[in-house]
Amino acid sequence: MARRDKSIRRPGITQQRKNIRLYEPQSCSNDSKVIFSFEQVQEESGFGFSELDKHDKSAVSEALFKRRNFSWNDLIQAGKYGLGTEKIPVRSVKASKPKFITEDAKDYLALRFNGKKPMLGYREGGVFYILYFDSKYSLYNHG
Repeated sequence: MARRDKSIRRPGITQQRKNIRLYEPQSCSNDSKVIFSFEQVQEESGFGFSELDKHDKSAVSEALFKRRNFSWNDLIQAGKYGLGTEKIPVRSVKASKPKFITEDAKDYLALRFNGKKPMLGYREGGVFYILYFDSKYSLYNHG
């Protein structure tokens, strides 16, 4: 019978934990893969995931799946439409800014999920935190 190494401890499983981070990068470069998170979606804003119809919800899944192996460099180099990203000034967004977004924050990042429909969020380390889904093109002036 194999003897278990006592120096390796198995993590306990608790039902009380609500948010589990499977990966927390120690440092993040633009060469690292993008991790997508729905943790900060602003449901009360009128631009949350629950506001999307079935077609748009499906399109969000497809858009994230297509980017599953993308690095931050891949997103940056892909341009602002399609699978790329663009910066949207925080001041141009009509929804209230979440309290955890600091005053010095200048831009959100927009990624397209259905044609030109954007989801807006921010980057922290290797994670893209989604805040808003703009399915009706009314979150900010699209020009």
